[in-house]
Amino acid sequence: MNSQHRNGTVYIVGAGPGDPGLMTVKGLEKLKEADVVVYDRLVNDDLLAYCKEGCERVFVGKESGYHPIEQEQITEILMRKSRLGLTVVRLKGGNPFVFGRGSEEAVALKDAGIDFEIIPGITSGLSAPIYSGIPITHRGLITQCVLITAHESPDKQGTQVEWDKLAQLKHATLIIYMGASRIESICNELVKHGMDPTTPSAVVENGTLPKQRTITGRLDCIAHEFKTMDFHAPAIIMISPTVAMRDQLSWFENRPLFGKRIVMSGSKKELEKLREMVYDLGGEVLPLPYSDSTLLPDRLDGNGNHSEEDLFGEKDSVSNGFQYDESYDHGFPLMSARRAFATVSGGTEDDLVEDIRNKRADAFIFATSSAVEHFFYIFGYEAAANLLEHGKSITVGHTAADTLINKNVRNISVRTANSTEELHDLIINLFPVA
Repeated sequence: MNSQHRNGTVYIVGAGPGDPGLMTVKGLEKLKEADVVVYDRLVNDDLLAYCKEGCERVFVGKESGYHPIEQEQITEILMRKSRLGLTVVRLKGGNPFVFGRGSEEAVALKDAGIDFEIIPGITSGLSAPIYSGIPITHRGLITQCVLITAHESPDKQGTQVEWDKLAQLKHATLIIYMGASRIESICNELVKHGMDPTTPSAVVENGTLPKQRTITGRLDCIAHEFKTMDFHAPAIIMISPTVAMRDQLSWFENRPLFGKRIVMSGSKKELEKLREMVYDLGGEVLPLPYSDSTLLPDRLDGNGNHSEEDLFGEKDSVSNGFQYDESYDHGFPLMSARRAFATVSGGTEDDLVEDIRNKRADAFIFATSSAVEHFFYIFGYEAAANLLEHGKSITVGHTAADTLINKNVRNISVRTANSTEELHDLIINLFPVA
């Protein structure tokens, strides 16, 4: 058979629960090799930055009550792309074989004679509780764990979930997926069939992400708390005695910047160097990358080149004193497929800019003076000044600080870092604990 007619392989890959650092090494390798990536709504779009140049990205996201692309169409896309001889990655949130319909897609590929491979991912039900400080098991307390879906196929008559039997389990942890819309009926069913209404329970929303939220309470009260706190999907419900250990073991939500929105402006290279420093401290990173084409003409020298200060590399570290320590760089890129600026210079605003306008941010980090200029350029002077007056600002080097101060914006809090250590300390102390 001629190689140009040979089918490609489809890799059904689990993208993990949200934190891009929880993607498996093997899954990431296949993502980098893919000619086509077919991905779901709950996949962290920062992962798509690893796709090679020219990779086709096909979004097939679905949510409850809204299926713009049906499952049969998704499977057809996988087969059609494979038959072109392409390497296809089917990127699915969590683990594709845990309530992910990955097995259905694999069966269809098998029946069509197309080679496939399954690469597991970390499922949200086993990671979100841990990021909330809740053990899945604990010696002497829990001897069994049950994973349950509250969203069953509409083709089935009745439910296959035996809530009556689950309610009778002792020394058990119940982890319920896709139960946000049914949390009240789920809790009522369990109590009705004999589960102790005081059983510790929790809901984790957006698990493993910087915007993660957790509520805990009694089984008979958690649904009320869910509504009062305005929780929504995606969320994991956990019912277990180990929920009571959260006060002792909470770690992710205790980070210095947890719950804070941090805007970072700079080139892609600069942002790659700063992102992990913020993310490791729990902050939600809102990157504003620019390319050479988006820099303003007055930031160029007479030959059309950028000044040394605009290059966040060896020359720039000499000019502004910032020495980058590679121990902070874990290699996670900042450019998000849905957040990247394609045509900023043409006046197009992307979703992230609009999000920052509407929700503001808690702090701003500017890598260079060009990053400052870029920020004012995309938001406009008045809006940019307004945003900065409601947040805290850090600049890398004095030139960037001078550029920011020279904008004559009042009430801006500016602190300047000239080394990796200074920058790290400034970021940690952005929001001192009272």
